Amino acid sequence: MPVTEDVQRVARAMLKDFEALMSAIVDRVWQTVPPYSTLLLERGDLADRIRENIHNVMVCLLEDRDPNPEELARCARNGERRALQGVSHAALIQSFRIAERTLSEEYTGWCSRMQVRPSHARAGRVTMIEMLDRLELAMLNAYTAMQQQISASNLLTEPTLFSRLAIGSPIDAAEVEELARVLGLEDTDQTRFVAVAASLAGDADPAAIERVRHHLVFRLTSATGATTLSGTVHIDAGPIALLALAWPGSSADIVPVVEQAIAETALRDPVRAAVGEPRLGLAQLNMSCRQAIQTLEIVDDTEPRRAVRYVDTLLEVLAERENNLLRELRARYLAPLGADLEETLRCYLDTSLSLAATATALHLHKNTVMYRLRRIEELSGVDLHDPRDIARVVLALDAS
Repeated sequence: MPVTEDVQRVARAMLKDFEALMSAIVDRVWQTVPPYSTLLLERGDLADRIRENIHNVMVCLLEDRDPNPEELARCARNGERRALQGVSHAALIQSFRIAERTLSEEYTGWCSRMQVRPSHARAGRVTMIEMLDRLELAMLNAYTAMQQQISASNLLTEPTLFSRLAIGSPIDAAEVEELARVLGLEDTDQTRFVAVAASLAGDADPAAIERVRHHLVFRLTSATGATTLSGTVHIDAGPIALLALAWPGSSADIVPVVEQAIAETALRDPVRAAVGEPRLGLAQLNMSCRQAIQTLEIVDDTEPRRAVRYVDTLLEVLAERENNLLRELRARYLAPLGADLEETLRCYLDTSLSLAATATALHLHKNTVMYRLRRIEELSGVDLHDPRDIARVVLALDAS
């Protein structure tokens, strides 16, 4: 039955007074469902999710239409998020029922005040509840799928194994055979494996890292079709999630998959990720794990929700490993220059050896830049036209 005009007027009025409606619903859910107030959830986060669902329902009622795929997808992501946050299935259903009852009471009150014909009001209420039920079903289906994946990822969690992989220990033959069975692979010697490490951008909370791990296992498995092993390991900076999966492509190919996963709103906290190089054979997985971790340790200033490859940070990794060598490079090539010449050299290299771009960036005349570059070559002994000398200077600058 089409939504009548008088019911549409009620929907329009309720949307205009939406904040009061939201306050009534959120207050009742927060106070009535114990898990919400006892879990590490923010009231604002709960309000945002309820707001989205109730707003969808009222807009659909006003426009006399069903929830569209985008609205259902947002509701599904909300279900995934609740699963990751540890909200129970019973609490999820109870919160929906309380929101439904409160919305129904508010709607009935508005219909009475606006003198809506009783038969129209009843039909509008039925339509409104049907819309809310569709959103609830989308959320519960996604919640259930995420819960199943969390259970599966717990079965595939290898804390002892990943703790050893994190420090570069090899996998012995017996472990290779067992992991091959778990992963459903017959020939692990000819299969390439890649490791992904992830951490929170801020202070690392073990419970939050676990949510990150579950989320990434679900997303990587869904996107690649490969079983994903995972574990939480501790490094100097705190706990991180470490994952491993069979991957036939390059590290560049998996970066977009990882970035899409860590960019999703189901992860409330900004996440950084690093990707090791794929290694042939499960016995070589430790190398990819170490690469991912080493990369993660040196990308603290990387923009959150980005994934960085090990091969893109080789200079930084070398700088981290070879402190004595880099001290010698700094002393040999940078110490004689002074601040102004070092700034000029850094800018010249950052602008791909462009004289004009360096002059513009430093607000200098091109002749001044040319003079400074000659002085740099004289004082440091480098030839800025020799790729090998440039590589040495880049290392020295990167470590300074």
